[in-house]
Amino acid sequence: MPGYCILICARHVREPYDLGAAERARYFEDMLRAARALDRAFSPVKMNFQLLGNAVPHLHCHLLPRYYGDPAPGRPLDPNLGTRLLTEQEAEARVASIRAALRDAEERA
Repeated sequence: MPGYCILICARHVREPYDLGAAERARYFEDMLRAARALDRAFSPVKMNFQLLGNAVPHLHCHLLPRYYGDPAPGRPLDPNLGTRLLTEQEAEARVASIRAALRDAEERA
C-alpha cells in the first residue's frame, strides 16, 4: 500500500506501558505526526494503526493507509498481500513526498 510504514521505538521495550510517561507521549506523538504526514502525502480514506509484536517483541507500530478498492475491504490488511517492489525513482519520489509533508507539518506547528 502506498505509504505503508513501520514506526520502531528507539529503546527496546515490549509494550507501550514499559515506557515512562514522557517517553510514551513522545512515541505516540511521533506516531501521529508520521500518520498525518502519510495522510497528506497519499490521501488515504483511512489510516490503520497496528501495534502487534507477535513476531517481533519490540514496540513498533504499523501505519497502514487504506484506500478505496484495496485488497481487503472491511478487514485488516496484510501488508504483504500484493507486494510490489518500487523502482528506485518511485521510492525516492515517495520518500520526498513524506519528507515534504513532515516539513509542512513542522511549519504549521
